[in-house]
Amino acid sequence: MALIGVGLIGGEVTSMGVLFQFTKDLPFERAFAITSVVVLGWSMFTLIAVKDPDLKSLRTRMDRKVMST
Repeated sequence: MALIGVGLIGGEVTSMGVLFQFTKDLPFERAFAITSVVVLGWSMFTLIAVKDPDLKSLRTRMDRKVMST
């Protein structure tokens, strides 16, 4: 839930505060293209930066912990 909140606030600040200020005088096609590139870049960063947990390893460690107690 915290990540959702941070993402919502970060997205609003980025879109209204930064992107809109840079693209308000451009034609809508160019403004949309710039925004699309920014969103694509952020998506690629997130895809690389966020890793799924290794559930098999976590389960093995939890099983060992349960067996040792």
